[in-house]
Amino acid sequence: MANLYPVVQAGDPDWRAYYTVNLLNLPHHYHNGGIWPLVGGMWVRFIHRLGFHEVACRELLRLAQLNQLGRDQEWEFNEWAHGTTGRPMGKAFQAWSAASFLRLSGSRSRPEKPRRDVCPARAIHRPSPLSRVRPKPREAALD
Repeated sequence: MANLYPVVQAGDPDWRAYYTVNLLNLPHHYHNGGIWPLVGGMWVRFIHRLGFHEVACRELLRLAQLNQLGRDQEWEFNEWAHGTTGRPMGKAFQAWSAASFLRLSGSRSRPEKPRRDVCPARAIHRPSPLSRVRPKPREAALD
């Protein structure tokens, strides 16, 4: 789910020249229509609570696919993704992206967890994605 719709384009009344700084606010980027996994997790919980269980299940699966993508390896839980291509962008290994997803998929006691008759167990409960995450080794500090 994009964080802004419709995106602001060059020439629109709301467009500002500084949106091009660091290329973060171009259309479908960062705050201008980018996809934030944190927001996606909130969206899934919200639509599930409204009773749209099948939609919540589809969105949960899309969120899982988004989180699984990575620039360097799977399950990087990137900060954000491009709003149209879904390409992982921003920083990897973001705790809020992981927490938003794991809150949906990992707890059997949460009332906001999608129903098992709508979302099959194999689609929701996979081996912990965090078990596959291997942080890059840090370089030794210089003395």
